[in-house]
Amino acid sequence: MNMNQSASFTNHRLILLTAVLTRLLLLGVLFMPLIVSTSTFFPFVVGKAVYSRIMIELAFILWVPLIVSSKEFRLPKNLILIAMAIYILVSIVSAIFGVSFNASFWSTYERMQGLLDLIHWFAFSLMLISLFRKFDHWKLLLSVNLTVSILVCLLGIAQYAGLDSFVSLFPINPSNGRVESTLGNATYVGAFSVANLFIATALICSSFGPNLSKGNRRLDSTNIRTRARRRRDRNQSQSNRLNNLTLWRVLWGSALVINLLALVLSGTRGAIIGLAIALLFASLVYLIKGRIELIRKVSLSFLFAFAIVLTAFLGFRDSDMVQTIAKVHPLADRFVNLDLKDPSVVSRWHTWDAGFRASLDKPILGWGPENFIVAWGRYFDESETVKERFDQAHNKIIEELTTRGIIGLGTYLAIWVLAAVTVIKSVRNKTAAEQGFILLIASALCAYFAQNLFLFDTLSTYSQFIVLISLLVCINRESWNQSDNQAAENVSIEGKISLLSQRIKVDRSLATTLCLVLSTGAMLFSIYWFNLKPYNAAQHTVQLGIPNQIWDLKKEAFEDAVRTAPGLANYPRLLMVQSITSEWINFPLQARQEAFELVEKESVKAIKQEPENWRIYYVLARFYQMSATEDQNRLDKANEFVTKTEELAPGTMEAKLARELSVKLDKAFGR
Repeated sequence: MNMNQSASFTNHRLILLTAVLTRLLLLGVLFMPLIVSTSTFFPFVVGKAVYSRIMIELAFILWVPLIVSSKEFRLPKNLILIAMAIYILVSIVSAIFGVSFNASFWSTYERMQGLLDLIHWFAFSLMLISLFRKFDHWKLLLSVNLTVSILVCLLGIAQYAGLDSFVSLFPINPSNGRVESTLGNATYVGAFSVANLFIATALICSSFGPNLSKGNRRLDSTNIRTRARRRRDRNQSQSNRLNNLTLWRVLWGSALVINLLALVLSGTRGAIIGLAIALLFASLVYLIKGRIELIRKVSLSFLFAFAIVLTAFLGFRDSDMVQTIAKVHPLADRFVNLDLKDPSVVSRWHTWDAGFRASLDKPILGWGPENFIVAWGRYFDESETVKERFDQAHNKIIEELTTRGIIGLGTYLAIWVLAAVTVIKSVRNKTAAEQGFILLIASALCAYFAQNLFLFDTLSTYSQFIVLISLLVCINRESWNQSDNQAAENVSIEGKISLLSQRIKVDRSLATTLCLVLSTGAMLFSIYWFNLKPYNAAQHTVQLGIPNQIWDLKKEAFEDAVRTAPGLANYPRLLMVQSITSEWINFPLQARQEAFELVEKESVKAIKQEPENWRIYYVLARFYQMSATEDQNRLDKANEFVTKTEELAPGTMEAKLARELSVKLDKAFGR
């Protein structure tokens, strides 16, 4: 082996090692649903966001030089990818022209889903598509995802069963009659479980067909064995493969049962509706395209059975038998007694109505991502029947239309249309097992889309969407059915790369090194400023909610929170003003003066950051009304903020309460 061959072999090994390390980091992202940051504000949200972003950024450091050094890891030309990129671009433009770019970019501690998070998940999708190129890769990734879902569900089931000695080892809430686990909300568990239920079924289905990654076997003529030895090797290989397959099926089967149980115990109607729609979708498509006649008949039978059961349910819902069934479990009761007067239905209906009317005000690009609460406040007018406020539409279509306008909704739906086209093309000319796998993955996406008509994206559920949509991009790639050896052989190293023009030739190793340095610098900057600092600020923000805390300690915590993460500072500002308002009468004179000066200073910054956020004006109105007990001249400023609240959110309960109190105070002070 000469020096050039030796260097080439070394580079080849280095590329493969880098690819493996990057894949491990990407697999690590999938453990995000298990993360709970007990020391931060919103422990079920902040820790997950920071963990997933840092893992994605670490993987990105290795990925950039990897795609420069080897063309095999470069992204395919795919319409779904293009649609996703356009969606990101539209979101950025919408944020620029929206009511608050700051809110669009950073979101809040409660959600952590602004442009910053969206860009990270897009990068995650790009890296998955680049590095997980064949079925065996995706089998491993989906199995890891299912393992995480098993842990999440088991923790939730233990929580539901009241196994305090076990649950106390993990930072989750005690049972409230529904499974919440490490996701912090039963509806999130339902949405998370229904997707993994179909993923598990898809992998089980794929295991009953031929090995999808067996590749093309080649026989070395210089190493021909006797027939007997070849027969023994073949039998041993089949035995090992069967044993491995049995272990995989046990994992997938366990995931199927446990996710189904968690879904039922979560009592989430939206997820159950998503499950039903996905089953209808799978049955209908298989009835048309399916290869196995028996399963086609089963699909037809399911469609008829579903129609009969649904008709019977609607016709006999008030019967004693159905009411008795409803008492078996809260989920059954929530469906049986569901009607148009249900508080959940009423609140969602009026929220959707407000969102739709708001979209007519800004139809092209919307109000900007993460600004739904501003739009909702402007057009919501049912404070007599709906007491809660909504920062999310609880309907993905309305959410996109309101916050990103027609263009944003169009690009979002384009992703789904292209995904559907990919599924239709992929099921043609496939074996029965491959057909079933693709159809069940599509069903998982269908369930996700359906349940999102009643809920909204969260970090844990959106990660499932990204994984599934990335898988669809990879299904029709040439590398999908390759064996490990073939995949390794295809990794190539180019010696030169043209930059700026054909005359400028740069050694690829130099370009790779440069990319590594640049990506490392950029990601370390991002890890510190966009992740560690917000995490630290969230830790300070927790202290603002502690009642009757020493003023100096609370003030110090607040100053640390807004200084450390200024982009997310409005949440601690609101908390601080609310805390000061509620504890005002207990403050000594000096503390009152310091608190008043602090509110005066921070109110200007809060309004500058989100000039149309009605909650800021309402909280300030309440503060000045309370502090008017010390100086009645402050009522003038209080009334200004009340008027602004009524202007931005005229139909909300907060605006009406603020005005009622304003009238009472004016009378009390003889104004």
